[in-house]
Amino acid sequence: MKDTLVQSVKKAAGIIDILVFSDIENGGIGLFDMARQLGLKPNTLHNLLKTLVHCGYVEQRPDSKYVAGPKCKAIGTVNIYAANTALNKAMRSKVTELSKKIDSKLAGALGCYASLYRCGEGKQKNILDELKKMAGILKDELFRGSRGSK
Repeated sequence: MKDTLVQSVKKAAGIIDILVFSDIENGGIGLFDMARQLGLKPNTLHNLLKTLVHCGYVEQRPDSKYVAGPKCKAIGTVNIYAANTALNKAMRSKVTELSKKIDSKLAGALGCYASLYRCGEGKQKNILDELKKMAGILKDELFRGSRGSK
């Protein structure tokens, strides 16, 4: 069975795609330029944009250019928060695992380091590698210091 697509929703999604993914620097895109990119009549695009502005997904600047609106920005923020939450959860389990292997003082330092370090999901392995290196350096320093003070 063939899926029936709602053309106005497809057009609105195209608008949001252009504003979010093609206008990354938030410079704004004019009506005629966007109409050309989407293959839409300017009047049709204008009506869609009015609706998206009303709903908060698009903003029209004083220079008449359009940019992603507050709802698009909120969606991005929620996604960043969700990614960081998943990353922090994964990091907590790895720090706990490492803490069982090293001195509790080092585990505390690693926990602070992990909670302060923020990055995207794709860098999780790099952070874990850095944590392991840091653990080794701190452990060496701790043992060197404890041997010297005896």
